[in-house]
Amino acid sequence: MIKIDEIYNLDCIDFLKKIDKETINLAVIDPPYNMSKADWDTFKSHEHFLKFTYKWIDALIPKLKNDGSIYIFNTPFNSAFILQHLVEKGLIFQNWITWDKRDGLGASKRKYSNGQETILFFTKEMLPLK
Repeated sequence: MIKIDEIYNLDCIDFLKKIDKETINLAVIDPPYNMSKADWDTFKSHEHFLKFTYKWIDALIPKLKNDGSIYIFNTPFNSAFILQHLVEKGLIFQNWITWDKRDGLGASKRKYSNGQETILFFTKEMLPLK
């Protein structure tokens, strides 16, 4: 069992194993993007990245309360795959949020600079109308 107000330095799967089922109200996740900017963000292939991503998502879903919400940050390209996986797992799509996040001029000479970040918002159940 985890303690509140503690910092844990664990693999995300090991950490999720310590959390009881249906206890999380809100999960805000800023995972690796597979952009090869650091060791922790480098995968052998896009398929390896997706396998890792789907593994932690599948470990997280049972931990969400029925009225729980999840926000996942990533690139637009990766978010398209993540969105499909979440839908297949039965989560309810709420919104595709585009964060205008300009970090200065991009260094790319072959494609447009990416001045935004995607945030997927899903819930475990349909949100009630108010």
